[in-house]
Amino acid sequence: MTTPSRTKTRLVLSGIAAAAIVSTGLTALSTTTKADHPPGKGGEMNLHLNRTISGFDHLKSPRGGFSRVNVMSALHETLFRTDPKTGEFKPQLAVKAVPSDNYKRWRVTLRDGVKFANGEPLTSEAYVHHFSRLIGSKLKKQFTNALGLDIDRVVAVDRLTFDFVMSKPEPAFIAAASNANGWAWYLSAPGFAKKNENDPNYNGMMMGAGAYMLQEWIPKQRVIVVRNPHYYDKSRQHRDKITYRVIGGPESTPYLSFLAPSPNLFMAALAQRTKKLRFGPLVYCLPLYHPIRLIEEICMLDHMSGGRLEVGVGRGISEIEVGYFGLEYEDAPPIYREAYQL
Repeated sequence: MTTPSRTKTRLVLSGIAAAAIVSTGLTALSTTTKADHPPGKGGEMNLHLNRTISGFDHLKSPRGGFSRVNVMSALHETLFRTDPKTGEFKPQLAVKAVPSDNYKRWRVTLRDGVKFANGEPLTSEAYVHHFSRLIGSKLKKQFTNALGLDIDRVVAVDRLTFDFVMSKPEPAFIAAASNANGWAWYLSAPGFAKKNENDPNYNGMMMGAGAYMLQEWIPKQRVIVVRNPHYYDKSRQHRDKITYRVIGGPESTPYLSFLAPSPNLFMAALAQRTKKLRFGPLVYCLPLYHPIRLIEEICMLDHMSGGRLEVGVGRGISEIEVGYFGLEYEDAPPIYREAYQL
């Protein structure tokens, strides 16, 4: 009898929580941990996206999604951020926001000295141009919904100060301006934007003021970002290079980004044909499996791959996803909880 070796397979958090970490994990890491990796010594990181992103120009790609937000939050930042320990709102690209008496106007002051990845300074012009373009389009409602704010216009006061003018009182402005999932907050340097907005390839470009800058985007394959040399807080740059690879979505027939109706069968073949690649379904939808059978197959894959299996579990995020297997959506959560406890 052989003695089983200690597994190297890692368990990824389940369900929507797993996706939330994908979308906010980089930001959370950068705001809570001091980097100990000077440029050239930070190494590389590979992150998996469950589907391809549609591009970087909000007018051409007016949608969020975990994959797109994850990438864009590395390239630019929100005005404020939420402290993961206290839940308090902290300054980020902005140092303060002061409301009018009726909360229909918020005056924002930007952090001085911040630069975009091309060296342009971050000023009020960036926000005036960005939001004038979005709100002046026929998709205005879609953008204001994404932000959770009924913005009428943005007006510059001086180089670092500008006003958000609302159509109705917005007392929760700072909370909305801290929401990393509010994809319409992410913008490019105004000079860069004005020069390239009419370029047919503009949807493949972005020049933000985040910790990283875009190096390469190959649709349906990968996005590569590298350190922004002008970033204002070097202690928050943990890696020299991050590669986001599109490897598929939740396992099920409707998701076209990863056509594997039998994930374990597919990964058994991967285990035979690769030596170093880490892989996983991300996620196993537990309501669709007998839990004992799934545990046995995971253990077998773990040994076959030498501990290279990445395991993620979830309950299914849409009615269509579980409906293909004859399961009622409202029945999925209790089945998931029971299986997860095993």
